[in-house]
Amino acid sequence: ENPVTTVIYNMLAKERYTAKNNLACAILSEVMNSLCTETLREQEGGTYNVSVTSRISRQPADELTLMFNFNTNPQQARTLLQKAIDLLSQVADEGPSTEHFNKAKEYLQKQYTAYRATDAFWMDALTDRVRYGSDDMLTNGETLHQITTKDVQRLARKLIRSRHTTEVMMNGEE
Repeated sequence: ENPVTTVIYNMLAKERYTAKNNLACAILSEVMNSLCTETLREQEGGTYNVSVTSRISRQPADELTLMFNFNTNPQQARTLLQKAIDLLSQVADEGPSTEHFNKAKEYLQKQYTAYRATDAFWMDALTDRVRYGSDDMLTNGETLHQITTKDVQRLARKLIRSRHTTEVMMNGEE
């Protein structure tokens, strides 16, 4: 009954895969999810759910990606997307707040502890060992404690400065 626009915005930057960068990227995702939920959903009332995902890939090349994804009404789509990008710019300029940063690290530590107790974790760890010669997954708990707000800020800067973006706005039938 109500028209809906799906907004997808992807940013891509060159970034070398390391265990530390990978975890800083995961923290960036959590920080941005919190900020976008607070702003786009709670303050603006423009979307029920917003998803921000980021990752660093090793193949086919070392790349950092971040994607915003949410549904909204057509009139608010551009405004809400710009607010999301502005929030990433704020993290790039100032770094994440201590509160958001600590919550993200705490959440990831809990996730890691739970994941480590699964067969899937050990399969992934073995796959990384065979494919890349890496034991990063086994030391993620220790590496997570080494991540600083500056590490997260650096990744946000790379994304904001990148010219490699894709914007998709899909409107439902009216």
